[in-house]
Amino acid sequence: MMRRNRTLLSVAFCMVAVQAFSMDFGSTISDSTTLSGSSGVTSLTQKNIVSAWISAPIGSSTSLYVSALYQFYGSFILSPVASVDSVRPYQFTAGRVEWEGFLPLGSESSIRWSLGRVPFQDYSSRVVNGLFDGGLLEMSFGSIQVRSALAFTGLTFKEDALVIIDFDDIYILIEDTLNFAPKRVLTSISTRFIEMVPMLDIGLDVWAQFDVEPGVIDTHTQYLEPYVEGRVGRAIRWRLWGVGQLGQDGDFFYSLAAGGRVRYSLPETLGLKLSASALWAGGDYDAGGAMR
Repeated sequence: MMRRNRTLLSVAFCMVAVQAFSMDFGSTISDSTTLSGSSGVTSLTQKNIVSAWISAPIGSSTSLYVSALYQFYGSFILSPVASVDSVRPYQFTAGRVEWEGFLPLGSESSIRWSLGRVPFQDYSSRVVNGLFDGGLLEMSFGSIQVRSALAFTGLTFKEDALVIIDFDDIYILIEDTLNFAPKRVLTSISTRFIEMVPMLDIGLDVWAQFDVEPGVIDTHTQYLEPYVEGRVGRAIRWRLWGVGQLGQDGDFFYSLAAGGRVRYSLPETLGLKLSASALWAGGDYDAGGAMR
């Protein structure tokens, strides 16, 4: 009986040890210092973040990632001297908190999902780019990918989200007593066609945001973002994208943006990478004059 108990304890210990060794954890420290000047005002912005994280599998097809953040933020006006600095000595919040899963549906089909506080980003990263609370769902059918997203911005620190669409958003950003980003709901649906033409991917992102922040102005916007990317041989990759924005704030307005990038990489030559990018934006146009 005693020998059997020892055997059971050994098996249990091995199971716990296997689970422990399959768990990853760590910490990262980041520092950002920015010196800027505009309209006679020179300022220094300091941002430090300490992140602790842990990642562990849950079953054979899902995993859990949890992180917590400490953040220092300060904006110091160097001139004029009489200006008031803005300092937030500490903030504690959840970082990326993600339940992620992957389920194969056959040789060429799969479903992938993420729920929690997860990264959201459009193709160009100029419309949406940050950690928000919500979910992502991606379905792959051979060379076709379909992706949908739903997120809420109002629980993210305003310096991290940087949602600036109307005057209500500007007030929230400059008001020291308000810590969180404007309350907006983000939705998207995206389609990507992978190498249906050799060495070429074509896609379309559609995003919309709905203003649910109580304020003077309610501004809703929609974004249509076609893109194409490809490669030339092994070393050259390129991409082109455009964004058309429609907006409603009591009046109708729209604006346009576009960009492109070419990158040359040669890993066997000291990891050499060279890239060139071009960006353009124009708007808003509300039928009251020429597009800016």
